[in-house]
Amino acid sequence: MYKRQVLNWGNDAISIDKIENFADKDYTFEGYEVYQIPSPSSSLSEGVLLGTFDVVNGVTAIYDTVLDVNGTSIPQLSADGKDAGVQRYLNIENDKINGTDLRNGQEYYFAVVSYAYNPAPLLPFHALRSAFVIQTAIPQTAPPGTVYNGTVGDTLAVVHTGGSDGDAIAIVVDPTALTGHTYEVKFDTTGGNTTWSILDKTLNTTVVSGLTNQAGGETYPIVDGIMVKVTGPQPDFKDFQEVSNANGPHDPSYAAFRFNGSGFPTTLAGDPDRPDANPSGTRWGIHTGANGSGSFDYTFFKSRLLRGSNGTRLIPYDYELRFTAAGGKAYLAFTNEANVDVPFEIWNIGIATPNDPSDDYRMIPWVLDNLENNVFDLSGSDCPISGGDNDAETDWIYWYQPVNKSAGTAGYDSYVNNLASGDTTAALDAIGDEVMARMVLVNFNGGSVSDPNFPNNFTEQIPPTGSVYRLISTKPNDVNDSFTFNAPTVEQSMAKAKTDVEKINVFPNPYYGYHYRETSPTNHYVTFSHLPDNATIRVFDISGVLVKTITHESTKGQFDSWDLQNDNNYPVASGIYIVHVDMPELGTTKILKLAVIQEQQMLKVY
Repeated sequence: MYKRQVLNWGNDAISIDKIENFADKDYTFEGYEVYQIPSPSSSLSEGVLLGTFDVVNGVTAIYDTVLDVNGTSIPQLSADGKDAGVQRYLNIENDKINGTDLRNGQEYYFAVVSYAYNPAPLLPFHALRSAFVIQTAIPQTAPPGTVYNGTVGDTLAVVHTGGSDGDAIAIVVDPTALTGHTYEVKFDTTGGNTTWSILDKTLNTTVVSGLTNQAGGETYPIVDGIMVKVTGPQPDFKDFQEVSNANGPHDPSYAAFRFNGSGFPTTLAGDPDRPDANPSGTRWGIHTGANGSGSFDYTFFKSRLLRGSNGTRLIPYDYELRFTAAGGKAYLAFTNEANVDVPFEIWNIGIATPNDPSDDYRMIPWVLDNLENNVFDLSGSDCPISGGDNDAETDWIYWYQPVNKSAGTAGYDSYVNNLASGDTTAALDAIGDEVMARMVLVNFNGGSVSDPNFPNNFTEQIPPTGSVYRLISTKPNDVNDSFTFNAPTVEQSMAKAKTDVEKINVFPNPYYGYHYRETSPTNHYVTFSHLPDNATIRVFDISGVLVKTITHESTKGQFDSWDLQNDNNYPVASGIYIVHVDMPELGTTKILKLAVIQEQQMLKVY
């Protein structure tokens, strides 16, 4: 039977917080080491290191300087981190001390040590370890009458309520601790910082709160045997839509280029891969300005638009690029001109509220005028979204917040009005942070940029008035989101306990003088397994004489042992023994036969 032992040191949130936020005398928490130890009295140095789970910070191997027998200073490896990331549990499948599989009923010994690091060069030691406590673990099947309805590694079904693009994964770590309760992950944004908690809805109690990790990894709480991993989306786009054209509003259609494995996202049905043709037959789509690299995929696109801190300003808002009859003013980048007339407007349209204009505010565009003709038009560059040179792109558009981000046009108007009054400094002061950079509109297969008549060979040199392009960003978890899941149960059944009586056994059987679990010449025993909480074990010789009585109590778990001595503490003779297991709480008994072959005995007293 396949055996596995799960070490879990992540249950106590208060202790974990103290350990992982340890900072004293310039030592700071660096990671955990997990050891298998040969015996309960062994030192850490006698153990086998099973794994190191350290902070991802570039600190890996830590060396101390020691003196060898000749008094020469030499470096000695003190801790061997791997930048593996902090983890608070470990699945163990083998006995690393003896090089065997784990065995049911055998005691194994483990220790988890935290260590801190101080890089100061003159210290006698750079890794500071915590004290360790050896823990005993015994692989075993479920106790009699018990059914674990969860298995290590099971991923539970999670129901998400709310509009975020975040996620929560519930993973069974310890099947023995499962409750069968319903749990809910909830969020709090008080003070501008998002934290989350886990509520046991069955008991209406908060089991852990104030958590901040939404970045993935393994540093998540283990609650009632379940690790709950909450993740927030990375700053990203999730759709590009055309919502209006020259004929007016329409059902959203796709407004970027997803073919050839480009990786652009969409939420639209049918998985479209390119923009629809507009009433004139032209296809306009969103991309980024060509820079000679030949790249056109989504990773390249994002690296250009969401440079620097743009991603953190992008989310959680949505945006529209609107081609209007009135157009607007744009700052003319990298020139001495303060502005240029453009045929479009750019808007922040709020958070998932496309039909509610009350939270929209107009943004301030910058334009890179590639032809330096003070006109927003086709730039003469071909976007490498397909072969040939027939995918002309417009001048580059940069999206800037106004300093005044109140709903409407007040922030944009401040920029324009200061320009009109000749106060260029005040106009520029009205411009806030960049949100997106280097965006272009691409006229897909519209004509060759090498044509001598360029750009007059294109049917359309800009998208027609009435065209509206919507950019939808990912939405982080907030107070309107929750994730709910049900824990598997641990069932207890008297009927099953009576059935499980058939699993009661004794090993090794036969007993041949000694076995691999015995630790000394005087430590002889056999083990009874799968016992209920309370039982009386009576051992008889073949003639029916009672040799030994063992009272088994719940504190011993499902195992108990017989030291192969009689009630007077003398070794029993070799032979066949009958074991009668009486289980009054279950109203049943079990009979076993045990063969004992003793080694030669040298008794001090007879």
